[in-house]
Amino acid sequence: MEAKVAPHGMKRLLRIFELTRNEQRVVLIVILILIAIAFLGYERRIHRLPAQPVSATTEESKDV
Repeated sequence: MEAKVAPHGMKRLLRIFELTRNEQRVVLIVILILIAIAFLGYERRIHRLPAQPVSATTEESKDV
């Protein structure tokens, strides 16, 4: 059987993956920065959520 060759348009789209060393480095740095920002945002949200219900219950106990 003969292997099917991708159409010309598909080859053009796949050229975006042919990056130089510097371009690969930039893409890697950007991805790492985005992951770090997402992780920091996640950590902030996780540490904020338990504090709100606790403060609400302490305010209610003060009223009683």
